[in-house]
This record gives sequence, structure tokens and C-alpha cells, in this order.
Amino acid sequence: MDDINKEIQETLTEIKSSVDAKLETTVLKSDFETLSLKIEVDSTELKSFKTELEALEAKLNALPAQTNIKKEDPKMNIHEIFEKNFAETGKAETEVFLKAINQTTNVTGAPTDTLGLEGSLFASNPFRALAKNLETNSKAITIPVRTGAHGAAKSAAVRNLTDAGTAAVTEVTVMVETIDALSNVAIETSDDIIGFDAYWAQDMLDEIASVEAQSHVTIVEAISGVTAAHATNLALADFASLMFSVAPQYRANGAFVVSTGAMAQLRTLSQSSTGGDLVFDAQIGTFRLFGAPVYESAYMAAPASTKVVAAYGDFQKGLIIANRGSATVGRYVETKPGHYSYYASLRSGMKQLHTDALKTLKMKT
Repeated sequence: MDDINKEIQETLTEIKSSVDAKLETTVLKSDFETLSLKIEVDSTELKSFKTELEALEAKLNALPAQTNIKKEDPKMNIHEIFEKNFAETGKAETEVFLKAINQTTNVTGAPTDTLGLEGSLFASNPFRALAKNLETNSKAITIPVRTGAHGAAKSAAVRNLTDAGTAAVTEVTVMVETIDALSNVAIETSDDIIGFDAYWAQDMLDEIASVEAQSHVTIVEAISGVTAAHATNLALADFASLMFSVAPQYRANGAFVVSTGAMAQLRTLSQSSTGGDLVFDAQIGTFRLFGAPVYESAYMAAPASTKVVAAYGDFQKGLIIANRGSATVGRYVETKPGHYSYYASLRSGMKQLHTDALKTLKMKT
């Protein structure tokens, strides 16, 4: 780059010298007007000057273009972050900002990637995808909730402003709890496998995603609903009963979440036992039943006596998830001699909101 700048400077100096030399012999317009001088310009000199200018122009055009090259720091992987943070703080750990928890893809359509890690398994939890999500930095979120019917229609009343008397406001507190996972791996094993830190750190994130998904199922299972006609076998009428157990105002944006076992039975259910009532919708990437989207949860129970196998309703109004925006991933050597202890931690919590917005389907006793 210094050689290029030097060459440009020399060329510009050469141009200036040529121009200065020509100006010394140039007669100003005022000289013509005041002195009425008659100057005959030697055509040979003009041709010579033109040749010199063309040579300088060619020389300038031959110079390489200058560009501002921005040097970016190379992207560090999780192993390098562990080593760097251990050297600086004595702890081989880092916080991973998981946009993929709430935003499964970035603008390019690829999974959100941070330090070689991504949180796509969080998106496979339908309750996290369907519920209302809030970010918080506190231990708990307290939210006001309205209870009582939205019954505007009263006997012989049109635009009646009289208080219905059934509405009340209560508070729902969502606790942000710690969800974590721990795994011990022999140090010699991790040293023998290239990229082991990234592999096992990703596995830890997937593990806490699974633990969280199971905790969401436990909360949903406690919601009241309807009971199937049989203990182990589902009928299409059971899903119809589930749908119509929810008030119409919550059916407008309603969706089904069913267990993998219930989905296996639902695929064969219809009036003619062909499964024709379950229709795949390519626009949403999943099936529809009675016009409502159907999502599958691998963590809900298979059809068996007293087990909750499905839920239906407006999940945005029925469930709320409060979470932090990052998860901690670490590698420790002091917990078990001869081993690395890989550890991941996420803070989140879920709570039921409107009690009428969601209902569940439980198998018969």
C-alpha cells in the first residue's frame, strides 16, 4: 500500500510540473485584449503536450485501485471461548444469547448461531412456540388477569351499560426458575476428540431444552378439560369434544397440541377410518384438524388410563412464559477428579393465564 501511495504521489508531482511549465508560457486573455498580441502557437508543441498528457493518463489508469480493507476478528468457537475465559477469570464458562429460543431463524432462514451453538431444540417445544413470551431480568413477573365472563348480552338489554357483576381482577405471578443440566466426561476423552467442547456444550443446551419442555407439560396436565370415551383408544369425537369445550372467543385462534402416541392414533381417525380429517397444510408446515393447527409434543403421555394426551385453545391467552435472554454454558474440572463437568443453565418459568382459554383431553379411568 505504501508503494502505491508513493507511485501516485510521484505521478501527481510530474503532472504539476508539466502544467506549471506550460502556464509559464501561456498568455492570459487580458493580455490579448489590452496588448492585442498575436501569438502563433506551434502545432508541434501542442502535439507534444498532448502526447505527454496521454502518457500520464495511461500511467494513472494502470495504478491499482485503493480499497479500505476492514480486518475482522476471526469468529471464536466455544472451545476458544472456554480457554480464553479460563485464562482471564479462572472459569471456563460463557453466556450464550439464544435468539433461537424465541426466534428460530434469522433473516437468512438459517438457525440462529452463537459461538457455534444454536437453540433449535427449544423451538421443538410447541408450548414455548405457542405461549406468550416475556423477557425479564427479575426473579418473578406479576401480571394482572381478568376473570369472569365477557357476557355483554343480557336479558332485554341493548347497549346496556349496567355492570354485569361477574368480572374481577386477580394477579398471576410467574416465577423465573433455574433449569439446568450436568454431565461428567473423562478429560482424556474430550482431549482425544476434535471439537468435543462444541459438541458437548450443544448437547447441554439440548438437554435443558428437554427439561424445560417436560416442565411445561406438567403445568398443562394440571389444566381441567374433558375425558375421552375410552382408557387407551381415542376417537374423533374425543377431539371434537375437546375443541367445543373451549368458548368460541378462544377457538378463533385455537390450536391442538397432542402427544406423539395420540398423534399416531389421530392419523387413522375419521368417519371412514382413513385419517382423512387430518389434513396437512404446507403454509403452516403442520396438519390441521377441524381447521385448527395440530402440533406434536414428544413429552406428553401416550394414550393410557388417566393420562393427559392433548390440549386445545388459544395458547397466547392461556399460557405465559417468562425467561432470561441467555443461557450459561460451562466446563469445570474441580467437581470430579479426572473429568470435565459440562454444565448448562437457563432461567425461565411458565404459568397459566386465562383459565377458560385452554382445555385438556384426559383418557378415561
